[in-house]
Amino acid sequence: MGAVLCGGRSSRLGTDKFALRHPSGPTLLQHACRRLAALTSSVAVVGGGDADPDFLALPDAADDQGPVAGIVAALRWAKSQNAAGCLVTPVDMPSLMVADLAALLGLWKRNASQPACLVHADDGRVQPLVGVYPIAVLDQLQALLHTPHRSLSRWLNRHPFDSLVLSADRMVNINRPQDWQAFLQSFRSSMNANLRFQTPGQAIDAVADRLSVVSVDQTVDDVCGRVLASDVTADRDSPAADVSAMDGYALREEDRKQGVALEISGHAMPGSPPPRIAPRCVVKIFTGAVVPDEADLVIRREDVIESEHSIVLADAAMACPAGANIRRAGENVPCGGPVLSRGQLIRSPQRAALENVGVDRPPVYRRVRVTVITTGDELVNASQSPLKPWQIRNSNQAALVAALRPHRWIDLANPLHAIDDPETLRQTVDQAIHDSDAVLLTGGVSAGDHDYVPAIVRQLGADVVFHKLPIRPGKPILAAVSEQGKLIVGLPGNPVSATMGCRRFVQPWLSKMAGIADWTPSPPSVHLQSPGTKTLPLHWMRGVRLIAPGLAVPVVGRGSGDLVALGQTDGFVELPPDASGEGPWPFFGWA
Repeated sequence: MGAVLCGGRSSRLGTDKFALRHPSGPTLLQHACRRLAALTSSVAVVGGGDADPDFLALPDAADDQGPVAGIVAALRWAKSQNAAGCLVTPVDMPSLMVADLAALLGLWKRNASQPACLVHADDGRVQPLVGVYPIAVLDQLQALLHTPHRSLSRWLNRHPFDSLVLSADRMVNINRPQDWQAFLQSFRSSMNANLRFQTPGQAIDAVADRLSVVSVDQTVDDVCGRVLASDVTADRDSPAADVSAMDGYALREEDRKQGVALEISGHAMPGSPPPRIAPRCVVKIFTGAVVPDEADLVIRREDVIESEHSIVLADAAMACPAGANIRRAGENVPCGGPVLSRGQLIRSPQRAALENVGVDRPPVYRRVRVTVITTGDELVNASQSPLKPWQIRNSNQAALVAALRPHRWIDLANPLHAIDDPETLRQTVDQAIHDSDAVLLTGGVSAGDHDYVPAIVRQLGADVVFHKLPIRPGKPILAAVSEQGKLIVGLPGNPVSATMGCRRFVQPWLSKMAGIADWTPSPPSVHLQSPGTKTLPLHWMRGVRLIAPGLAVPVVGRGSGDLVALGQTDGFVELPPDASGEGPWPFFGWA
């Protein structure tokens, strides 16, 4: 059960505190009630009369008895409902988050025989008006009502209770006009501070700088698609000897004479040691074969007149420079020279280069372990049918898995789904961070009553690098980094926002964590056909379809939930604020 304490009022604010409007829209009373409604089965308002007809109104247990009377009234009501306790919060602490209260409730559930309250981080003072009180303490609090000193803090300090430490800025009481103005200013400043990065590139770099690269794996049999974890050098000259670049004839310079028949004294074949060249003779040689030591050049077959056992040089053969058509030993790379660099992605060309220098199992970086968590009570599996009108198939999970699975340097954990319950979500995210290098969430990152992700991420000790960017779609995106350099990303729940956000932001960050040296996005450019004149004051990620090399046409959608339009795109272009026209614009294709 949950109860909002409204008994303490302040005429200095010009109106009852519970009627003040939170910057997000609702009154302070509505704001407080919604926080509790997200966590408890029923919510009551104590001492506020019928200020909010959507919630049960309870009178104080006694007039002018302070917060003890309010908590006693809440506990009596909770007892009548056969509840084990009651979560109480005052109406005038608007900075509290649902996740804060969820953490407090979770703490109390581990020892439900005694209260659990918030404690100020700066000075250790208890805040008794934000707490979970078990029914077992009702008699003691009722007795406290009839004592001369009805200090709830003093009573708590004489009894065992569990405490959750919270920063002072989240525990501000609104008692005076200056308190209210300070809260409004702080709220608006925090909203603006979240937009401290003005471009996607700035935000990507800021997060990437704090990410840890995964460890090295020395025991991988199949390294294709993995990331090289050390430089590779040549174990010998490449080529290892002078070899012929052509099919033709190897000869001494002194025997290059026009009109004279030169006997074929031997054949030089790839994979065999070269024969000697007898005086006034030539050796027939094939591409890739080792050139005999005596030879000064190779003449192409096209530049000679051949017979069964001899050749005669044509005019073109006389014009060839000394050393013609011979690839010298070490001209590709000398022994000990660089072949591949740490951080290269091993594709077929790199695999061939490794084999050429005798490296079959090079050290590679461990695969980046990624967990995808979708959130929301409305999401159901794709196979479920029929659906209720309020149910939505979980397309975000499918999109993110499809975007990440093709990369062999990613180890994709089984995707998870969490309902809109803050404690369940907190536990899910906590375990995912423990088990993974990166956690990707969709939904719950905006400013709604059920958007718990930002507070939970902070609660779990991660540092939020940014929350919200000047982009569309996807403005509410959140990125955080743990103390261990792990990545936590909160993508908006709208499918277009989540899909584009994964491509634009998540893939570069994961590439950095994977050890890929060239992780910085360097997209190609395309021109737009029929771009229109519409502009946005934000960075606009606009879905397009390619119609020719370097040319695309916009795909008109009906918002960030339009999956039909998204399915017609090959990627998106990114336009800076207030820009329009044909471009060229950077193009981010679906990987």
